[in-house]
Amino acid sequence: MITVTVDSSALTKKLNNVKKRQIPYAMMLALNNTAFDVRAAEQAQMGRDFDQVSRFTKAGVQVRKATRSSLKSEVFIEQKRQRYIDIQVRGGTRTPARKALIIPSTVMRNQKDLRPRLLARKGAFEATTRKGLSGIWQVRGKKQALKLLAVYKGKAVYQPRLRFYETGEAEARRAFPIRFAASLARALATAR
Repeated sequence: MITVTVDSSALTKKLNNVKKRQIPYAMMLALNNTAFDVRAAEQAQMGRDFDQVSRFTKAGVQVRKATRSSLKSEVFIEQKRQRYIDIQVRGGTRTPARKALIIPSTVMRNQKDLRPRLLARKGAFEATTRKGLSGIWQVRGKKQALKLLAVYKGKAVYQPRLRFYETGEAEARRAFPIRFAASLARALATAR
């Protein structure tokens, strides 16, 4: 989770009453706009770091907006997607929920219900070789050649791939001053 907070007390001491009332509003606008900029940067980074990122994965980057009373906005990964995105951010070992992980031999966009979809292919079957390689195989062509579709593994080891925190921090540092200047100008122009 990336959190951006602002202490505006030093700034408000030097301003008149109208401007003092508008500072929390301007800060709130700037924080929220910056948070949405960070979310867009994170989603773009996913597209660069992952082979084929789905809309479901990109939609997992969420924003908790700031309010006038709580000048804090957050960019975070939604709970449903946290488990599989977090391992891409930090690295580590993923273990199966059941018997084994299914690792496809080629990149597949959506791995939901992967085993039944692979087994539904013509000529597909599950087998273990004499050397102990378990997986889903497919008989292809006239010569009955075997193609490995997916391998069953007891665990998968990941290196950190997604630079979530670095991307978020860099985008927040870049965007906040610009967003605050624009938000302050808007707040002062619309002040009553």
